[in-house]
Amino acid sequence: MVRSAMAVIAGILVLTVTSFAIEALMATWVGPSGSSGDAFGSAAMTTYTLLCVVVGGYVTARVARRAPLGHAGVMGAIELLFTVGAMVQLGQTGRIAAWLPGMLLMMPAAMAGAMIRARQTAHGDTAAPISQW
Repeated sequence: MVRSAMAVIAGILVLTVTSFAIEALMATWVGPSGSSGDAFGSAAMTTYTLLCVVVGGYVTARVARRAPLGHAGVMGAIELLFTVGAMVQLGQTGRIAAWLPGMLLMMPAAMAGAMIRARQTAHGDTAAPISQW
């Protein structure tokens, strides 16, 4: 039970850190306000967010020894709830069309990360388990 919770927390932590790091890099290139108001900015934000969710799903699956897809699904569902909360808190409900693609792809992205990990283990990944780090 503890390992399951730690797997989900680790995935959310990794996706949050990577997402904020990308935001910080973009702020240096585009400016602090970014260009998330235009279509290109929204598409870029959705793309890098989903890539971060894939990485989070991978980490979740890596830490969880059993049911990696299920753990990644839980991580994706929690991140989806966080995303809906952020949209509401930021007063972006009027821009649901900009947020909807990312929200619809959040769970599949998390599962894709877990499937990448599952594919690695099926092909004889010889990396040391996290418990041995």
